Amino acid sequence: MKRILAVLLSLLLIVPALTACGGGGLQDGYYTAQAAEFSHGWKEYITIMVKGGSIVSVEYNAENASGFIKSWDTAYMQSMLEVTGTYPNQYTRFYAGQLLEKQGGAFRPWARCCWQPAWQ
Repeated sequence: MKRILAVLLSLLLIVPALTACGGGGLQDGYYTAQAAEFSHGWKEYITIMVKGGSIVSVEYNAENASGFIKSWDTAYMQSMLEVTGTYPNQYTRFYAGQLLEKQGGAFRPWARCCWQPAWQ
């Protein structure tokens, strides 16, 4: 969970840097933030697409060393669901949707999710 927040917070720190000079909006393009290291065999990443000064697409996920995407791992999904009540494809969609909805402002990835971190 800490890795998830670190990747999302990295992106949120990048978003202000994407502001167009004097334009007040985001510069069009694709932007990616990725965890520096693997955690439990996975490295989280988030990619946003900006068009017309707004975030129009968000992909949040994790991949292993061979490039396999975490949300595609059905065995991992089943075991995680049994233990935590959620799974990667569920919570990554939630986080991505919340970032898209909030456009980076007041984005709180731990709010109203399907599960709460123990440290909150």
